[in-house]
Amino acid sequence: MIHLKSMTDDEFSRYLKDAIPSYDAGKVQSEGLSDSDALALAQRTFQELLPKGIHSPDHFLFSVFDDDSAVPCGTLWLACRREGSKHYAYIYDIILNPAHRGKGLGRQLMRLMEEEVRRQCLQSVVLHVFEHNTLAIHLYESMGFHTTNRIMSKKL
Repeated sequence: MIHLKSMTDDEFSRYLKDAIPSYDAGKVQSEGLSDSDALALAQRTFQELLPKGIHSPDHFLFSVFDDDSAVPCGTLWLACRREGSKHYAYIYDIILNPAHRGKGLGRQLMRLMEEEVRRQCLQSVVLHVFEHNTLAIHLYESMGFHTTNRIMSKKL
């Protein structure tokens, strides 16, 4: 079993050390950005979204813990978003460390995320997933998510 705990400042610092390069690599792989452009975009994106770190308004950052360990085994970053009269949760990041994958914990984490979204009185969840992340896509589809948009590109 796993559980969520609000992220501490130290956990947030450790999270950023991995999250920025991971987002950078995803942009390089999926959009063909140069390493330097992708890194600059990743740094700017995180700074704009989380100007006050874990205290940024409408953002909820959690460390994921396996009940058998005091060390986080993952991360969940949710935000309350509004577009006109539509209010929903947006998953900016959801991670299980590699050693904890393949054990059904991803599905547990998705259920914990849904409980947290309900606590925020929101009825829907939106997320972005890179097309090359087929394992995550299969998990999300099995949990009832469906594709609402698709961005396509072609190199010339």
